[in-house]
Amino acid sequence: KIVVTGATGHLGTATCRLLTERGHEVVGLSSKDALPALGGGVALLHLAAWHPPATAATTADDRRQLLEVNVFGTMKVLEAAREKRAYEGRVACASDSAERLAQEIAKEL
Repeated sequence: KIVVTGATGHLGTATCRLLTERGHEVVGLSSKDALPALGGGVALLHLAAWHPPATAATTADDRRQLLEVNVFGTMKVLEAAREKRAYEGRVACASDSAERLAQEIAKEL
């Protein structure tokens, strides 16, 4: 079983589809409230991220939101996975620029 956070986003949707097509059991999570549902599995693909409407954060609120979701959110996901000790491996990705990496990892699973 492969757990994917950010499953309804651009990268998460594509990754879930690819993994499912390759015969993997995929559990997609799309909300910070889903942390208790992390469960366990072969891998945790953390693809959840937030970005402002523009290509770069331009306001203080944007920068705070980026920090809260992308940095602290990733820390929370990894801490929850560590506490459960239920994964054989972990991968963290947080942007569309990591899409190629996620596809390469998916080929190896």
